[in-house]
Amino acid sequence: MARHTSTADSLFLTVPQFERLREIHCQIAEKRYPNTRKLAEYFDVSEITITRDIANLRDVYGAPIAHDASKRGYYYSQDYDFPLLKTISEKHIHYLQNAKIMLESFKGTPLYKDAQELLEAISKGSYRSENPILDRIAVSPRPEVKIDSVLWEKIIRALENNLILKFDYQGQYQNKSMSRVVHPYQILLDGKNCFLWGYSEERKACRIFNLTRMKCVAVTTRSFELPEDYAFEQHLDGGRFGAFVQGESEEYKIEFNGYGRPFVKSCIWADDQILEDDEERKITTITFHSNQFNAILEWVLSQGGYAKPSAPPRLVEEWKSHVKLMMKNIED
Repeated sequence: MARHTSTADSLFLTVPQFERLREIHCQIAEKRYPNTRKLAEYFDVSEITITRDIANLRDVYGAPIAHDASKRGYYYSQDYDFPLLKTISEKHIHYLQNAKIMLESFKGTPLYKDAQELLEAISKGSYRSENPILDRIAVSPRPEVKIDSVLWEKIIRALENNLILKFDYQGQYQNKSMSRVVHPYQILLDGKNCFLWGYSEERKACRIFNLTRMKCVAVTTRSFELPEDYAFEQHLDGGRFGAFVQGESEEYKIEFNGYGRPFVKSCIWADDQILEDDEERKITTITFHSNQFNAILEWVLSQGGYAKPSAPPRLVEEWKSHVKLMMKNIED
């Protein structure tokens, strides 16, 4: 009996498998009567692999495949559409386009190529029409993450098996590397950076590690139990400033003027943010809570003269210190 799968089941196909099934379906549906030998040559695979693909289409996806001896090829004995392709709507295509745009941020990571191939394969829709609009949507050039594939494979293996990692790590403001023993919880993709989030045995607390600063990585044979609150998001206090978390939550209050006013209104920066307009002073003040101090300091500094913090006190002092340093650089 044929077993029909859902779209979710179908997505467990590898990219090469999906591409082959899609193309085989297209050739049969277009009445090109492909045969095993020609398909094997087309995909540069064995005839056994194609025979298995044909069996998948027939037995798993319910395709009414028949063989025409006179034309020496396969055909459909009745109308049929590949289920996965049939369920991809125009709305889904737009979602895939957006996913493609976001994916551009992660060029340089080992996952980029496979994910890009899957998006391209799925978004082609049915055999009746291609969707060239994907080629007309682009992302302007930006810094790429460069992650060593061997390092990536080690981290993935440790994540899959809950194995403890040992490595040397150079902090952002340190001149020497420090040995770290970490229980890996998650990989965090954040703009042009890629981080490992996990429990540091040395710090006895969860920490973030930039993959580009991890050296001499070794996967140990020691395992750990993944805690229920392992997810990075569960350790944030409502802030949405990327892969950064430090200490306790604090209340932030920042004034924006000029071009900074529409900027701060353009996004949700924290779950509890409050925006207040003062038209007399021509400023917009945002108030929120977060435990992402360094990221927020960078955020404020990125707005130059259009942002002025008033709380917490240490943010004000750090901001003033950076502004004074910039003034000194101008004077020098």
